[in-house]
Amino acid sequence: EESELLQLSSSYTLKSDYETLSLSAFWIKVKEDFLLLSRKSVPLLLPFTTTSLCELGFSILTHLKTKERNGLNGAAAMQVTLSSCVPDCNELMNREAHLS
Repeated sequence: EESELLQLSSSYTLKSDYETLSLSAFWIKVKEDFLLLSRKSVPLLLPFTTTSLCELGFSILTHLKTKERNGLNGAAAMQVTLSSCVPDCNELMNREAHLS
């Protein structure tokens, strides 16, 4: 574990990666090379990710459930809003084209 930490802290390439990547992306990238350190990082990083997503979900739900939209079922809208998928709008519009 100490040798991994020494290797990690002395690498200029990894230092550059650490500064440019997100914290999670960095540990995913070095997971195979620094197995012991990356295993210790997961329990420390995971609560922040889940808390952040929970807060984001609550914020979106309060926006969706305004007086005007109170009758709507928020589950479908939450699923779409929280998804990280980016739809290809042009392809969807071409596929669903209706002739008038």
